[in-house]
Amino acid sequence: MKKNAIYITDSQWFEAGALKNPITAEDHTLKEHFPEFYSVSYDLRILAAKTPTMQEKSAPFYNEYREKYGQAELSAIDDAVSRCESKNVFLNGFDQAQFEYIAPLLRERTELLYLFKCLKLRDLSPLSQFRNLKCVCIFGNNALESLWDMKNNSALKALSFVNIKKLRNVETLIDSCLEYICFDSMDNSGNKEEMLFDPSVLSQIKSLKHVSLNYKGIH
Repeated sequence: MKKNAIYITDSQWFEAGALKNPITAEDHTLKEHFPEFYSVSYDLRILAAKTPTMQEKSAPFYNEYREKYGQAELSAIDDAVSRCESKNVFLNGFDQAQFEYIAPLLRERTELLYLFKCLKLRDLSPLSQFRNLKCVCIFGNNALESLWDMKNNSALKALSFVNIKKLRNVETLIDSCLEYICFDSMDNSGNKEEMLFDPSVLSQIKSLKHVSLNYKGIH
């Protein structure tokens, strides 16, 4: 686990900024089919940020939000989870090690998980143990290539992945109970990636009702 990290769990910081509760999903089609997942009140919100460098601190107009609201100890994660029900969870900036640390703390209760700008998260296999999981939203990821084993996620109804770059293996979807899928590669500048996975896999999901794909060459 990296030691140069600051964890912000303070609701005052979230409420005062762009991540104010409730978080609105980037996938606006989700609102039509699953409005209960589109905009929710999150029980748990955690930002994992890098510890500021001396160069950052000496820059003009430096924002001291990490020092004011954050904690450098991993116990900040444990404390935040213990204080709430953790049914609806928002994680921002988590890397693989941080995600694997918090996943066992969340797996029994979490129903909706939003991974926001967890750019380097490459392995979602811990989610196979989240038996109550209903919806997973991801916004911003440059590393994820494969999904996880979904056979035990019998409550899972919706996946919404926006601004994802490298997803190429979606075979485990066949064993899912999903009703809604959005895979969108478009970034904030409107650029799209080529689709790397075989979309025919989606036709093998018996429960699937709604699909949204946004890639280069797809209109």
